[in-house]
Amino acid sequence: MTIAPTTAPKPRLISKTPISLTVAWDEIPCSMRNGRIKGYVFTLYSVMGQVINSIPQLRSNNIRITNLIPRSMYSIEVTAYTELNSRSLFGPKSSRIFVSTGISERQLVILLCEL
Repeated sequence: MTIAPTTAPKPRLISKTPISLTVAWDEIPCSMRNGRIKGYVFTLYSVMGQVINSIPQLRSNNIRITNLIPRSMYSIEVTAYTELNSRSLFGPKSSRIFVSTGISERQLVILLCEL
């Protein structure tokens, strides 16, 4: 019988630039999937906790978010889901990870000049 996953994916930062973040997560162990994983919901939050972007129905276990603000903090969480009778069954949300975008070359030059 298909029910919602009983554990959450564990997101991790793979790479960052001044305006993008690449995040990946491991597959949920078979014994905790409770059916076939149909996809993931990725949510990006501002440092104040406001949802900036929520992307449902990802089929892969990684994502690259672009057009972000350089040197800014964000938090990320991921949820996996199964499906029963065309109804999505969402598992628990992952623990949020806190990440920051990188620094641009221009900002680095300004910082070095100020030293």
